[in-house]
Amino acid sequence: MEIIKYINENMVLPSLECETKEELFKTIHNIGIENGYVREEFYEKILQREQNFPTGLNLGEIGVAIPHTDAEYVKEEFIAVCQLKNKVEFKSMEDADESVNVKLAFVLGLNQPHSQLTILQELMQLIQNKETVDALVNANYKEDILKIIESL
Repeated sequence: MEIIKYINENMVLPSLECETKEELFKTIHNIGIENGYVREEFYEKILQREQNFPTGLNLGEIGVAIPHTDAEYVKEEFIAVCQLKNKVEFKSMEDADESVNVKLAFVLGLNQPHSQLTILQELMQLIQNKETVDALVNANYKEDILKIIESL
C-alpha cells in the first residue's frame, strides 16, 4: 500500500486526548510546524475545509474521519494516524446535518494532487475492513498501529 510511505512515527498518535476536532487539528498543526511539515496557515485552512466539506464516516459503532486541506499548505507530505481516546464529533461526509462520533482520524497532509486520489482510495479500502479498524482503535502503542498498517 502507498499510504505506509507517508506515515512516520511523529504522526502516529495513540490515545490522543482531544475534545473537539479543532483541538485535534491544532495538535496536528503544532506537530506539523515543529517538524517542518506544514505552513502556518495549515490549521486555519484544514478547519475551513472541514466546515465546507465534512469528512466524518459512520461505520456503525466506530466513526472515522479523513480531514485534509489544499496542497499549498503542506511542505512535506504526511498522513497522521490519530487514535482518539474520546469520541470527537465530526459532521458526516454523506450528510452535513448528521454528526459522527469519530474514534480514528487519518489527517492527510498531501501536496501532490495525483497522490491524493490513490491515498484516498487506499484509506477507503482500509476503513471498509472492520477487523483492521477495530485493531487500530484498540491498539495501545504507536508501534502496534504502525505494524497493523504495514501488514496491509
